Amino acid sequence: MGLGFGPKTFVNRIDSQGQSNGRFSYCLRRERTMGATSSFIRFGADIEQRPDLSVTALRRNNNIVLYYINLIGISVNGYRLNIPEQEFEIQKDGCGGSIIDSGAAFSHLRRAAHDSLFRALEAVFAGYIWGTVKRVPSGDVPFELCNEVLKQEVFQGFPVITFHLQNNADIILDAESAFLIRQVNGFLNKFQMCC
Repeated sequence: MGLGFGPKTFVNRIDSQGQSNGRFSYCLRRERTMGATSSFIRFGADIEQRPDLSVTALRRNNNIVLYYINLIGISVNGYRLNIPEQEFEIQKDGCGGSIIDSGAAFSHLRRAAHDSLFRALEAVFAGYIWGTVKRVPSGDVPFELCNEVLKQEVFQGFPVITFHLQNNADIILDAESAFLIRQVNGFLNKFQMCC
């Protein structure tokens, strides 16, 4: 989309004309899950300022043109995981940090954060009514946590995963954003954690 920090990006080209002030805001919605809906992209003074909207700054990391954000924590079903904030920070050597890539199919977490999220999700699934969900081999290398729903009628739904960003801005992942869901004959069959 050309919204990076580089000198030739769209946002910087219109900034030279005084139209963006180096700022942009967008909301791109998935039509298949929300029905027909509109998306938007706004620049500079056209960005809405409302008390019910949360914002977080994009950070630069050397000459890398990715969108770095200050991720400060992760919650599962409202319970904050015990992950030190340093796990999400850019290191002195430029490695690490947290990026937003809305065009990527999957997000990646550093091992300590991944393991903490993995354990929390395992605990949620273990707490479901016995015989509702069964852990099965994934068959896909990147997906470690694979479960099969055995009793659709008593399945309690997917856990809510929230990424907490600086300035009290939260990204709340819906089930399709957090899990790879496979259905058989219209029924939920297997789901896998996608991280």
